[in-house]
Parts: sequence; C-alpha cells; structure tokens
Amino acid sequence: MKTMVIFGASNKINRYSYKVILFLKRKNNYKIIPVHPDLSYIEGIPVVTTLDDIHESVDILSIYVKPEILEKHLAHIVDLKPRMIILNPGTESSVAEMYFEKHCIIYHKACTLVLLKTGVL
Repeated sequence: MKTMVIFGASNKINRYSYKVILFLKRKNNYKIIPVHPDLSYIEGIPVVTTLDDIHESVDILSIYVKPEILEKHLAHIVDLKPRMIILNPGTESSVAEMYFEKHCIIYHKACTLVLLKTGVL
C-alpha cells in the first residue's frame, strides 16, 4: 500500500484536500496522512500537526498550502524524501520548484483529485 501525505488537509467539505481524503478513504488503496496544525482527525483519520511528525516512507506528497507557507517548509519536505510531489492549483512556487529540482525530487503541477479519478495515480 502506498502512502500519501496531504499537506494542508482540511475538514471543510468544499476543499479539494478534503475531497481527496474522501476519495482515498473509499478506494482504500493508500495510507493517508493528513497534515494540519489545528486538527486531530479528518473522517476518522488521525491528523499530524507537522511534516516532522511523519517517520515513514512517503510515496506522494500532495500539497494544498499557499506558496508562502510551502516555502517555509522546504527543508522538511526534502527530509521526508517523497518519491513524488504534487503541487495542486494555487500552491505553485518557483522557489519551491527550484528547491525540489536542486534536491532531485520529482514534482508535478497538477490536481491530485483529477490524477486519482483518471487512474494516473
């Protein structure tokens, strides 16, 4: 089973990060690790407060935070060593992209939900 971290997870039903969690939970083919500083659970799934709380192999890091937040966590993201990063719409950052390239981390500017629903992931 692959592991997907949802950085910027939300419990608000209109947010795409929430919709991805619901989709993954129904499919049951990914271990889901939501990250949010103020939530304990989303859809019964335990939430970690920071990327530093993750101590396991990460297949996909799906990002849903604003670029200014993302850029503060670049070193933590590199420490995670995700096999792939997805920069969802609104999260794109040339600073982050250059950082990922420097550290040889594969990233895609795409919508995680679309990739899941079309079978790309």
